[in-house]
Amino acid sequence: MAERQVDILIVDQHEHIAYFADYKTTAAMYQAVIIPLEPVAVIRALDAPMFSEASWLNDYVAFGDSENPIDIVAKTIIGRGHGGSSIGVDSMSDLGLGDPPHSAEPSVAPVGSHIVKNG
Repeated sequence: MAERQVDILIVDQHEHIAYFADYKTTAAMYQAVIIPLEPVAVIRALDAPMFSEASWLNDYVAFGDSENPIDIVAKTIIGRGHGGSSIGVDSMSDLGLGDPPHSAEPSVAPVGSHIVKNG
């Protein structure tokens, strides 16, 4: 992350969450692991007991099914003091960034296999 000048990384692919958090998410809703120096998972409240048992991560934010999980990820990033950080996102992310950034998106730039949002 330091080499790419990324302060935090959003991991949201089920296989990548399993790798980083040692936890297999349910595929029903969006979930993510936010990786700064101290990782935090953003998970469905229904999955919280299983997450607590399976994952080595101690820190998580649980959301209800009526909440927008992308909003919860954003609020978690801001609430933990990373609102102005450069954010790396897996190029296969479910965040909907998909294609490389367009010129209309000046605050987003590709960095290798990541998309980085410059704070």
